[in-house]
Amino acid sequence: MHKHFLIFVAFCLCLNYWSFAQFKNEFKISYNKLRNYIAEWQIHQLADSGAIIVRLPSKQKLIQILTNNQQNQQVEWIKKQRDYENAIIIKAFLTKYQFSPVYFTYDYLSLEIIKGKVKNVFLNESLQIDSTIYLKQKYYLFADIQSPIIESTLPIVPDSLAPKVSETGSSIKTAAILIKNKYGHQLKRPFPYYVSGTNILKYEKYVSKLNRNFLKFYQKTNRPQYIPELKPYLY
Repeated sequence: MHKHFLIFVAFCLCLNYWSFAQFKNEFKISYNKLRNYIAEWQIHQLADSGAIIVRLPSKQKLIQILTNNQQNQQVEWIKKQRDYENAIIIKAFLTKYQFSPVYFTYDYLSLEIIKGKVKNVFLNESLQIDSTIYLKQKYYLFADIQSPIIESTLPIVPDSLAPKVSETGSSIKTAAILIKNKYGHQLKRPFPYYVSGTNILKYEKYVSKLNRNFLKFYQKTNRPQYIPELKPYLY
């Protein structure tokens, strides 16, 4: 009887090991399952304790070139137009986006955020850097404005490699809002990572659609079961 019991226990252990090994190997060879797992983790992480950081166009390079050429009148016009459009975008997010906390910064300041700076890099509604606004969340995604969607050549890479690689690919179309991870890589399907559009006057519509897409994806996905082997890909 005791011998039969030991044989049964050994069989169960072997069966569990075989099942786990098969599951682990399945994730190793299945790009789609890994991609789905990451997307589900990202949307739940954003909903639970994350934030969106909207990277507003600064037109800094163009302004610098015109300033160097002493085209001051043109500089003032560009700044006025930039501020007008960015004010519309801020209002759209503040009134139409409820899925997570939202912050605003200029595109050229995002590198400081990636390096870990959480204060004196965020803008208030008047488009001024505000020292009272600081990033409270550890997890965040960038929302780029009027950004090209690319057919990315970048595969899924672990956190240790992500800062060292650049994303390249041919442009497909322009997104009104394009969601990227903290290293500036656009997210992958099935995450609803973009909303198409080019009309600045329709940003409330674009932001509303982004919010609906996030909520819909969140509601139809289960919180993924934590798998230690996939931790390097969760960032």
